[in-house]
Amino acid sequence: EEQRPSHKNAIEWFKRAAAKKHPVALFYLAEAYDAGNGIEQDKLRAFDFYLASAELGFAPAMNNLAAYYWSGTGVEKNEKQAISWYIEAAENGEPAALYNLGKRKEKGDSKYVAKSIQEAMDYYTKASIMGHQGAKRALMKLLKKRR
Repeated sequence: EEQRPSHKNAIEWFKRAAAKKHPVALFYLAEAYDAGNGIEQDKLRAFDFYLASAELGFAPAMNNLAAYYWSGTGVEKNEKQAISWYIEAAENGEPAALYNLGKRKEKGDSKYVAKSIQEAMDYYTKASIMGHQGAKRALMKLLKKRR
């Protein structure tokens, strides 16, 4: 009889690959801890796995790590670190990071990012081209305001 894959089985495979410092496995393990999916939710462990994956160059992990720093989830809030990781993720082609930088530029809600609607639109445009739906909506909203 064929056994159906489960979250628990997936977690075990991710743990094995993460032990070998596989950045994607570290990321998926972080996501599982983040959401409590197949494993008990643990934001501190999620942070650690996002950090390990990000340090190995995985851009989606860089973006999520930045979000943790921005909100103070699993770590002390640190806007400077957040912006640094968002920039690193964006430079590594992560559309969600481009979107998040666009939000920071649009809102001007950090002493580390000057408000600039034009730069926000530039970030949203780049993320939109990469298929990020939230960026498309944000860009359309800003374009309507300009009329």
